[in-house]
Amino acid sequence: MATVGINVAVSPKGTSIAQGVQFAFSPGVGTPAGVVGTDGLIDLSKQYAKGTAVSLAFQITTPNITFTTGTSIGTFPLSFYASTNGAKDACWIALKGQNPSIYGGTEFVFASNALGPGNGTVTVLDNNNDGLQYAYALWIWIATNGTQGTRFEDDPRIINHPT
Repeated sequence: MATVGINVAVSPKGTSIAQGVQFAFSPGVGTPAGVVGTDGLIDLSKQYAKGTAVSLAFQITTPNITFTTGTSIGTFPLSFYASTNGAKDACWIALKGQNPSIYGGTEFVFASNALGPGNGTVTVLDNNNDGLQYAYALWIWIATNGTQGTRFEDDPRIINHPT
C-alpha cells in the first residue's frame, strides 16, 4: 500500500479569531511530485494506478496559532477536530459536486487509530478503486479555553481516477 503524506499549515487570516484561518498544503516526505497541490488538491491519478490502495496521511505542521485582538487573545493549540465519530469528524468526504459530510461509504476507510497523538494527524485509507472523484473537508480545532474552542473547515478536493 502506498502512503501520501499531506502537510497542513494553518495561519490566521487576520489578528482576530473571528477573521478565520487559512490552510496551505504541501506534500509530505516521500510523496511523489504532482500528487498534492498547495491548494489541497490530491490527484492520485498522477502516480497511482486505479486499484492501488493509498493511505492519505494529513499532518498539522503548525501546532499553535496566535491572535492578538478580539475575544480570544493569545497563542492556542491546533488539532484536527474530533467528537463522537473520531477521525470521521476531522475529514468529511463526498462525491465531487456534493457537499462533504461525515463519510459512510466503502471507498474510504478510517481505522480505529486514524487520529494520531494529540489529534495532530488524521489518516484515511483510499481504496482508489471506483474511478470516481471526491471532495473532502478538513476540520481544525483551536482550543481557546481548555476543552472550549472553535472549529474551522477547509474544503479542497480529491481526484481518484476520472472516468
